[in-house]
Amino acid sequence: MATSAAEPRDAPSSVVAIRRGLLALAAGGTIGVALELLLLRHWTEARELIAWVAVAVLGVAVSLAIRRPTRRTILVARGLGVVVLVTSAIGVFVHVWVNYEAAPLDARYTASWPTTSEPVRWLLAATDTVGPSPSLAPLALAFVALVLLLALVQHPALEADAPAG
Repeated sequence: MATSAAEPRDAPSSVVAIRRGLLALAAGGTIGVALELLLLRHWTEARELIAWVAVAVLGVAVSLAIRRPTRRTILVARGLGVVVLVTSAIGVFVHVWVNYEAAPLDARYTASWPTTSEPVRWLLAATDTVGPSPSLAPLALAFVALVLLLALVQHPALEADAPAG
């Protein structure tokens, strides 16, 4: 198996295969999330565009890791992956919040919502029992970002371009 310029010639072929596989999964996952957002028409409100920005950021990060693996680009890709992880966590909160806010409009809960305790309200919103937003959908972005970050663990480009010291 030939190795890329970023992989040392003496790197075990299994390590190279795993890194390439993880990068392929990250690329495929990024495309998959983009297709899902497209099919859901996830652009009707300005805040929905945040997911599209996160997908674009993931695309850039994966591209940097695949096409130009230097110390700098791997560090940038890692940073972008972390940004997407944080964005994803915020996305989960926003989805739960949207469900919480919409709950009084749900015919099943209109009468009981005012007397429902706060912990139960949040549980209903977080479990998609009320509201229109899938609470855990943003975690798809987090999953792809984690796959990317795993692919970049001990990346050989981090050592190859490291300044001597």
